[in-house]
Amino acid sequence: MSEAVDPPTQAEIAKRAHEIYLARAGGEARRPLGLAVVGGLLVSQLITLYLTPVVYIYLDAFQRKLAGVRLSAKTRNPELIASE
Repeated sequence: MSEAVDPPTQAEIAKRAHEIYLARAGGEARRPLGLAVVGGLLVSQLITLYLTPVVYIYLDAFQRKLAGVRLSAKTRNPELIASE
């Protein structure tokens, strides 16, 4: 039983294949364009997959640290916590 691939996936596969073709075997004038496209895609993918989550982790830790500083007055005074 063969499963069909949906059209957006087919378009992405065709686009990536064409970009690789441009980078490897394209004409003399097209090769730099293909290398720039593939290189840009790789860099953007690295930023998206690795750098963005790391930045969010550090921002979350920073936010928790700030919240801990703000909540420290409430934790020192149990009457404030009980009234909430």
